[in-house]
Amino acid sequence: MNQLSQHRLHLLFIMILLVIATGGSAVYGLQPAGTVASDAVVDDDAELRCQRAQTWQSGQSQMLLLENNVTVGVGAYGFRADRAVIRIDEEEYAGRKVRRLMMYLLNARALPGRGATTAEAARLLVTGTTTGKVDLLADLLTEGAPADDELVEDAAARTATYLAAISGQSPAAAGPAMSVRMTRRPPTAPLGPISPDDLLPGVPDAQPVAGGGAGAPRMARTVGRGGVLPTDGVVSFRAEKVVLRANDKPKSVVLIGAVRVVYHGSESRAGMSLSADNGVIFLADDGATEFGGDRLSAGSVQGVYLEDNVVATDGDYTVRSPRVFYDLKTNRAVLLDAVMYTWDVNRKIPLYVRAEKLMQHSRTTWGAAEAVVTTSEFAEPHFSIGARQVTVMQKPGDEGPEYHFRARKNVARVGKMPVFFWPEASGKIQDIPLRRFDVAYSSNDGVSVRTSWDAFALLGMDKPNDTDLFAHIDYLGERGPAVGVNLEYGNKKTGDKYGHLDGYLLFADHGEDQLSNRMDVDGDGQERGYAHWQHRQYLDNNWELSFEAAHVSDVTFLEEFFHSEAQELKPYETSMYLVKREDDWAATFLAKYNLDSFVAQTTALQAPGFVVDKMPEVGYHRIGTSLWNDRLTWYSQNHVSHLRVRAGDDEPGDRGFTAMQSMLLFGVGPTTQFDAALRAAGVETDYITRFDSRQELQMPMRVSIFDVVPFIAGRVTAWSDETLNTPGKDSDGVRLWGSGGVRIHTEFSKTYDHVSSKVFDLHRLRHIIEPTIEVSYSSSSVARDDLFVIENDVEGINQGLMTRFALRNTWQTQRGGPGRWRTVDWLTVDTDLVLMNEEEGHKDQVPHYFGYRPENSRGDDHFYTRVLWMISDTLGMVAEVTEDLEENETSQWRIGATLQHTPALALYVDYVSIHEYNNKDINWGFEYQLTSKYRVLFNHRTNLERTDDRSMELSLVRQLPRWKLVVLAELDELDDEQIFGIVLIPDGLGGSRYSRPTFRSPHFD
Repeated sequence: MNQLSQHRLHLLFIMILLVIATGGSAVYGLQPAGTVASDAVVDDDAELRCQRAQTWQSGQSQMLLLENNVTVGVGAYGFRADRAVIRIDEEEYAGRKVRRLMMYLLNARALPGRGATTAEAARLLVTGTTTGKVDLLADLLTEGAPADDELVEDAAARTATYLAAISGQSPAAAGPAMSVRMTRRPPTAPLGPISPDDLLPGVPDAQPVAGGGAGAPRMARTVGRGGVLPTDGVVSFRAEKVVLRANDKPKSVVLIGAVRVVYHGSESRAGMSLSADNGVIFLADDGATEFGGDRLSAGSVQGVYLEDNVVATDGDYTVRSPRVFYDLKTNRAVLLDAVMYTWDVNRKIPLYVRAEKLMQHSRTTWGAAEAVVTTSEFAEPHFSIGARQVTVMQKPGDEGPEYHFRARKNVARVGKMPVFFWPEASGKIQDIPLRRFDVAYSSNDGVSVRTSWDAFALLGMDKPNDTDLFAHIDYLGERGPAVGVNLEYGNKKTGDKYGHLDGYLLFADHGEDQLSNRMDVDGDGQERGYAHWQHRQYLDNNWELSFEAAHVSDVTFLEEFFHSEAQELKPYETSMYLVKREDDWAATFLAKYNLDSFVAQTTALQAPGFVVDKMPEVGYHRIGTSLWNDRLTWYSQNHVSHLRVRAGDDEPGDRGFTAMQSMLLFGVGPTTQFDAALRAAGVETDYITRFDSRQELQMPMRVSIFDVVPFIAGRVTAWSDETLNTPGKDSDGVRLWGSGGVRIHTEFSKTYDHVSSKVFDLHRLRHIIEPTIEVSYSSSSVARDDLFVIENDVEGINQGLMTRFALRNTWQTQRGGPGRWRTVDWLTVDTDLVLMNEEEGHKDQVPHYFGYRPENSRGDDHFYTRVLWMISDTLGMVAEVTEDLEENETSQWRIGATLQHTPALALYVDYVSIHEYNNKDINWGFEYQLTSKYRVLFNHRTNLERTDDRSMELSLVRQLPRWKLVVLAELDELDDEQIFGIVLIPDGLGGSRYSRPTFRSPHFD
């Protein structure tokens, strides 16, 4: 076979093995029985590993159900899964025996160390044909088909669909039955080996050794679930040398060399597997001397002693120890220098308990002295929790057994170094209290240490369902000690209530806030912090209730410590919101108040510069109500509000603004209070009452190829005490507003079947053209310039003629290959020309048009375009530009791209220019997978107009066993700060929220 043929064969095998299991998608793999000649047959062995396996026959096929820590591999390709259903058929092909594998995997993902080509899916069907053997390595193997197993039923349906799809008929029965060949694991492996001869083929009609005979009854189908070992059922044993000591008291069976003892319970096939180098089985001393070969009645066994390389497992947990003694008289077991191993199904991580002395009190309860709880398989783990006393309990869970622990006198260690002590802890064994550990050095604040903890485990409390509570215990260098809390409760999808509470407290801050090109703000040793709570609850009869409360200690706390809270969240408030929704209408009640005497968010400080209290606001809404047999559609919005405007009693200088910055941004000096400036401008700051009602009627119709929607809208707004007016204006406190217009839309398309390009990844091309015209005219009895704008969507609405000419061009292509074609928007171009001939215009920095409410649009006449280009599945670009036609300038433009250069290297770049702010930012970076254990992330941002506005972040991520170690360095020239830090994060154990001071590098949770 020449080299080209070999490459083609390898490619064909990859196509067979790599299959994405999506509904009706065609799948590449084996043909039905008798058609295997069309497959690529490989000569590699197939290896199946798991903790628990079940086997049965289905027609002529050998079936396997694998559970807990499942891995499957064929040659250079392999997968991990939560569970798997395997079908094995054996056939003759071209004079040789081949085995056809159909493997249905739950939550399939790549198996580390295998080939680079793989697939991931929630449910994945993998097929292959091999001349090699099929090896199964399992801790516990039972026979018999599972009853009412959803995955087995789904696998049967998926397999039948696949076979029918490739053959056009119902699949025929496979070839003769094949026995799965087992292999032994080394004695030092974490999971004990099992060979076919060591396992029972089911629950046989075995005769008990003691008191047994030809007429002895069959074993009872019950098992002592509470005992350390089953007391009913059958015990099977094997060893290189077996000696029956019938004259001893008690009688015993001595096992020497390669010992295997299997307890096979009678109820639900419950059992235990024990292996060691040597062992002794102690029998009941009731006068019976008969020895039943290699099987005993479980009731006749009084104790089992094993030594050297002892491994005990029931499929859910595994224990290793040099010496073990099971005493069935006292229902206890003692294991010395033991390691207990289990698997967390939800978080996909192993869990270990190491102890000098492990006591098994029952089948589901263990006690340990001088124990270590860890997720590392190494004897000297990277992170562990040491405890003087530990109790581990197995409890039933929704997705399998759960392990809970209670520990006293606990010490958390990184390597051998103790980092924290607490007296008592409890919870699920996977809920190790430490969730994150950061150490950093900042040129501004010095050395800081940040830690995140599972508070329930730390306090020794059982965690309530759907509740997470994380505590943060930090030392922030010159800023001193700090504590924080994150509480999440409820289930957004299925629960009737949910919410979260975030808080953080610095006890005495002696540092300085660095505020991006402003003056530093001295902490002066004061106590600082914030708290933010949000809660939502669903009530009967379609009522919904929401609460929110927020408080911040000072004006710069959020901006310095919690950037996202200050710059991205909506303004903080303390509020109650009650809403009832029925079909197309809703009734609302809102009461909100700002507990702080200043504006906390920087976005609200920029515009409008104040907050609005509403005590209360009552509303009624209708959305899309059908009238006149669907000829008309009615929209209604109505509010009655008792409200006031509140600016802060702080000054620009409190936030670090210089005199020049203060005058430029706020129009006042740095020592003038914001609320005093508002009152000086004649703005009413006492409570007023406002009524606002907006009604709109639409008449959607189809005219030839056009969708035409004429509409009319009217609005009445009234204010009490004539506070409607800005200073120097006159009005009676009522505004009437009306609008009318039409929206016209259509669509054209054409397909070009002959288009094909490997460079641009094109296969056929479809061009869709969507033109839209919107024209509206509105008029108001009061000009907007005569109003003080409390809320933009009420006082700030426009009047005049507005016209929008819009055109969307979309080019679609197909990607994926034969049988897997999918439609992709290859190129999308949106263009808008907006003419806003309004009587007075919003002179916003960046114009924007809102089609659903034209009166809310901002800016002047402008042209806008946006381009989205998926050049290939690994390269995408986006660009947009807004041209202000009134000012004859480009208001803003940006362009960005992402490239998955290789599976290991991803690049991105983004450029933004905003004319009003003289801002030209370029942001670029990459993520590179150096090896399977090392990953590098880099980000660089710079302002091309300001050489001092630049930041860089570099992170090196080292994948440890069950942990991520992050070494990072940051440079921020605007704040004149340099940071070097180390972050330690456990895999699968990180909290869902970390609302606390963190480095600005990427998150690794």
